[in-house]
Amino acid sequence: MKYFSFKSKKNKFYQKILTIYLLVTVFYYPSFAQKNQIPFDHLTVESGLSQSRIFSIAQDSMGFMWFGTKDGLNRYDSHQFEVFRNNANDSTTLSSSQNINALLTCTSSSSLGQVLNKTK
Repeated sequence: MKYFSFKSKKNKFYQKILTIYLLVTVFYYPSFAQKNQIPFDHLTVESGLSQSRIFSIAQDSMGFMWFGTKDGLNRYDSHQFEVFRNNANDSTTLSSSQNINALLTCTSSSSLGQVLNKTK
């Protein structure tokens, strides 16, 4: 019965080649993952966010970022925030400004129309 042994010179050569290959693979290829850094901006109350406690985040089909906070709904357009809150004297505003826990996004205006019709 023959089995693989590292005692012969030929097998030791293959063992060295395999070790070098594994070392190059393990240490060389992960270095490429570090080169592409994604730009990230910290959005804070100082930059216009209405409240620092965020319960939900969504991005709509037009690229706006929406943040549901304890103090209303915040829309970010990559430059500034617009805050939507409840106004008791205006029936077209949010029904409540507190704890916006979930956001629904639609991929098209027809989907938005379907959602609005079902919620009336």
